[in-house]
Amino acid sequence: MIAVTNSSNVASVGWTFVFEDDGRRFGDLYISFKGGGEYVYHKVPQDRFVELIGAPSAGKYLNQQIKPNHVFGKIVNGKEVKDEGAGNR
Repeated sequence: MIAVTNSSNVASVGWTFVFEDDGRRFGDLYISFKGGGEYVYHKVPQDRFVELIGAPSAGKYLNQQIKPNHVFGKIVNGKEVKDEGAGNR
């Protein structure tokens, strides 16, 4: 799933299914920023993706709900180059 956001900072978001656990779907969340840069956040529940694209501020939702709770990596030339974030601190 791919969506364009009405955000001053986030250009687009995408989510790909990876696994299901106890009836809840999890996947990788891809974020492209208008200023450049693309990141992937791992093990993001599908309902968080839906909430993100429906949020009044995608950037605020990303900063409050996604970044602090999910391991992420930067995408360079189509490949993930480094895991960062919640799970690697």
